Amino acid sequence: DLKIWTANPNDTIDFDVSNDTVHFNFYGCINLLSGTYTIGGSNPDYNTFSDAVLALNQCGISGPVTFNVAPGTYTEQFSIQSISGASATNTVTFQSTSSDSTAVTVQYDATGGSDNYVAELDGASYVSFDGMSFKAQDNTNSRVVAINQGAHDLSFTGNRFIGQSMSNVTGTNAALVVSTDSIGDNFTFTHNRL
Repeated sequence: DLKIWTANPNDTIDFDVSNDTVHFNFYGCINLLSGTYTIGGSNPDYNTFSDAVLALNQCGISGPVTFNVAPGTYTEQFSIQSISGASATNTVTFQSTSSDSTAVTVQYDATGGSDNYVAELDGASYVSFDGMSFKAQDNTNSRVVAINQGAHDLSFTGNRFIGQSMSNVTGTNAALVVSTDSIGDNFTFTHNRL
């Protein structure tokens, strides 16, 4: 977090201090991501999915990337955007270290329409999720996976998608997988539980 402010502008007293400060958050990348990383557990490369996704979104990749996810419940949401460097060769995989979809759960309790997803693939391509659970917790806004902005070449294998009862919901506020705008192609769903 970078904070910049003024003091005594033009060598006079500042009578309106409400407009003299700006905050800027940035993420510095030492290298593009390539190789195997860990999420969660002891001494992880990234504590949360959000931390790992921030690195993907900000830095990009230069080779295949695998995130091995330690067992646990991750109460958060994440949005993967178009990843610089991703291709049919340079893919991104999130996988449970135990290969047990009940051992890793990503869950989120949405508060409204703008945050109504657990995992969002917002223009992301060449991304795979293997052996995990995704759970929407809110009774009204309960989208599990949202795919948007021309995302393509996505793979889901051996996962569980857990939503809420449709009796409380109208329209597309609840869905296991939803797209609200243009999407690409080559989506693979294999051996998942709904």
